[in-house]
Amino acid sequence: MALCVYCRAVDFSALPEPPRWKRLDRAFDDPQLNALSFDAGDSETLHENEPGLPWQDSLDTLAESAALNCPLCTIVQSAAQDLNDGRQAGRHSSTLYQEFGADYHFALPLKRLYLTQRFRKGYGFAVFIASGDSRALLLGNAAFTVEEASPLAGKISLRPFCEDSGSSGAMRVVSSWLKNSVGCVGDSGIKLIEPDVVPMLTTTRTSLHAHISGLFVADLPKTFRDAVSLCRYLGIPYLCIDSLCIIQGDTKDWARESSRMLNVYSNAYLVIAANHASDSAAGCFHNRPSRMSVNVILAGIGLVHAQLGANSDEVLPHNNEFFDEPLTKRAWALQERLLATCMVHYNNGQMYFECRHGIVGDDGCNTDTPYCDLSPVMNHRCSAREALLTWSSIIWNYGDRNLTKPTGKFPALSGIASLLGGLLKDEYVAGLWSSVMVQGLAWQGQWRPKLQPINEYIGPSWSWASFEGIAAPNTDPNWKSIAVVEDWKIEEVSPDDPYGQVKSASMKDSSEQESDRTRDSAQSMVARVMTYV
Repeated sequence: MALCVYCRAVDFSALPEPPRWKRLDRAFDDPQLNALSFDAGDSETLHENEPGLPWQDSLDTLAESAALNCPLCTIVQSAAQDLNDGRQAGRHSSTLYQEFGADYHFALPLKRLYLTQRFRKGYGFAVFIASGDSRALLLGNAAFTVEEASPLAGKISLRPFCEDSGSSGAMRVVSSWLKNSVGCVGDSGIKLIEPDVVPMLTTTRTSLHAHISGLFVADLPKTFRDAVSLCRYLGIPYLCIDSLCIIQGDTKDWARESSRMLNVYSNAYLVIAANHASDSAAGCFHNRPSRMSVNVILAGIGLVHAQLGANSDEVLPHNNEFFDEPLTKRAWALQERLLATCMVHYNNGQMYFECRHGIVGDDGCNTDTPYCDLSPVMNHRCSAREALLTWSSIIWNYGDRNLTKPTGKFPALSGIASLLGGLLKDEYVAGLWSSVMVQGLAWQGQWRPKLQPINEYIGPSWSWASFEGIAAPNTDPNWKSIAVVEDWKIEEVSPDDPYGQVKSASMKDSSEQESDRTRDSAQSMVARVMTYV
């Protein structure tokens, strides 16, 4: 299909950068409807007060070009239709709101369309509609991809989108992300490996010896089978699955193995996260939503596949895509993600690769900013205050995540706590640190009118962990202690794991002795021992 006159006039290899936006608004609470506010005259575009390179005169001319089968206009027209469908659905939503315009009658601006490079170094282009007042709506974006055999493969790293995330093409994408493969392990069966020094145990006491002898892949849940397939493709000879490698129902083994999560995840070659899966039967691999794609020859570039991208990731990559994934709502998944050095995520929309340098999706949208970089803590390259601020942000993120068993609240964070403990050289006291005990007591609940105490004993009432919900620790540097925590006692369920499950705890401050406190007395104590200057 031939390009229209508008597209033939564009040098897609020399598009201006997208505008530097000051504010992002969302119409109808829809991540696909991104409206940017930018500084007039402060963008590195070709035209002052415009968000990019002028392209189509209006949505009407775009529709006309698409009707004449211009491949690029067809893709953008599809994005415009998707956006309009979302707008129509939003108008009838009970949670409707929008901030793009001054009123609640949101409509697509019938103004000129502009082209820019994609955000976050992605190959392809983005399309904006200017609305005036230094604001623009991100209409859509398209990624340029090429086949592995293409002469452009060395220049354009993106490959055509595979709907099946378990296909060989999708696995090649993961392999290219890793840039390292140790060969194929063949088609042999799998078995549980029991090392000489540290035994790796499995499901139950009764099945342990049978599983060491061998496991039939066909008998495993789909998520486990998919993980085996990926490891075989990548040439990874060993795979650790906690429900197989930790004896289920054995309290001592569970406590011992959960205390080793720091070493397990931080030393793993690759961590596999089936984020879209609600259980082990759903699998890592699945069919993702299809994306419109066309072949097109572009001047200055050559033959490429242009495929429609998702606006939800374009401006703020990887934030929206992770919010509603089942696994990312689980408490245990947080430390798995933070401790891993390399991780592949199987989300509903697409795959992502994450490392210490950032995150990249298989649509090419990437960011150099990692989700939460713990390498300064791991390498002891940060101050105690910086480490404590990191801990506070982790606690905030952790508080509203789900646990199957409330007793896992401390163990699910023990790997990160162990990491910080090695840097701080502090005693860990039921989620607080001994050197800043008074400051650690000054936490408060967020997002709920009243935090709910957990029905079974998790820890002392003065610890944030004893309540459900988000706890906001005190991070204000301008505070002064007016009392002293004189002593504390803590007993863990497992003496070998000082960061794990708590059996009992008590604390004495300078003005009152009490073995434990109710929620109200704990709050009174915090008010008594701290003030701000």
